[in-house]
Amino acid sequence: MTMIMTSKLTSQSNLLWGVTSAVGAGLCFLVLLAIVAVWWHPISRPSLDRVSFRVVTLALVANMIFGIASAVGGMMTHDGFLCGFSVFVLQLTLQISSFLLLCVALNLQFVVVHGFNGRNLEKFYIIFSLGMSAVLAIPPYAANQYG
Repeated sequence: MTMIMTSKLTSQSNLLWGVTSAVGAGLCFLVLLAIVAVWWHPISRPSLDRVSFRVVTLALVANMIFGIASAVGGMMTHDGFLCGFSVFVLQLTLQISSFLLLCVALNLQFVVVHGFNGRNLEKFYIIFSLGMSAVLAIPPYAANQYG
């Protein structure tokens, strides 16, 4: 049985997409608030001084921005600059988050298996994640493929 997407079903689908994305962004924000609360506690602060934790926190920030852009994208009912830009931000932050999480896994292998110093590699993880994400998200946006 084939379902035909009527305008009402499309509106419901977009609303569901927007609301669930906003809820996800809100939950990311709550986790970030918990991280800030732990960081403000001087005794707990050394526990947060881990490369993987900092990279995961950056991935969480990117995920929160992804959720916000996704909620905006879900509420867009017309083409235009904001629609295309929200999809660009959505793609960019999704890639950033994915690459940062890949770097957490790489960091684990580099530190545990190969004995590298993770602190020396942290800046490369961030540069790699931002650079690869830009390489993947900017050309389609520049070619006006989003929206």
